[in-house]
Amino acid sequence: MKEHNTTKLYYTRAEVARELGEPVSTVKYWTEHFNVPVKPSAHGRARYNAQALDQLQRIRYLRRTMGLSLPQIQHALQNPSTAVRNADIAAILTSLRTQLVQLRHALDQYTVAQAALPYKKNLPE
Repeated sequence: MKEHNTTKLYYTRAEVARELGEPVSTVKYWTEHFNVPVKPSAHGRARYNAQALDQLQRIRYLRRTMGLSLPQIQHALQNPSTAVRNADIAAILTSLRTQLVQLRHALDQYTVAQAALPYKKNLPE
């Protein structure tokens, strides 16, 4: 995750959206859906502190990188060790599946290449 500016106390929703690389509407939705704490400004606009920004960065990571659904993210935020462990296992299994598919494809190509060779009976050893 990106390290954010630690000298600033509060961030606007637009600044948070830029930091996350997400639309403002997504930041607003995640804020409401996951009860991210915000402090209203004098004009009633949401202000995010560093802790809220960290929480949104975790949400973004779980959604975009790990591919978790919103209920899975909610579970991960409530039970960090179990959810992250499960997400890590899922990522490893996905990677292994990709490797197996690549190996199967390479084996199929090798088998096809071998089948194309002329068969020679009684080859000298």
